[in-house]
Amino acid sequence: MGQRLAAYGTLRPGEPNHAWLAGLAGSWEPGVVHGRLDHRDGYPVLTPDKAGEPISVMVFTSLDLPGHWDRLDRLEGANYRRAPVRVTYPDGRSALATAYVAR
Repeated sequence: MGQRLAAYGTLRPGEPNHAWLAGLAGSWEPGVVHGRLDHRDGYPVLTPDKAGEPISVMVFTSLDLPGHWDRLDRLEGANYRRAPVRVTYPDGRSALATAYVAR
């Protein structure tokens, strides 16, 4: 889990905060988590819920992530906390990943 980030907002490739992951070796692939997606202060906020709606994410897998969680925590701020989420990939695989979810 500590080596996977499920991004659904500004950390995804092409989004404004993606640069915070620049320089980290790894790979991206699409997936789906279940929950509810709301918006606070103009930003998306995920509330995980196994019975919730499917939400598209991009999963970043990197051995470098564990050394950068504290820095990403500061970026995400007080409205978010890290939590494990179950990601399902298009090929049917599933895995735990870390997502920044509603606090």
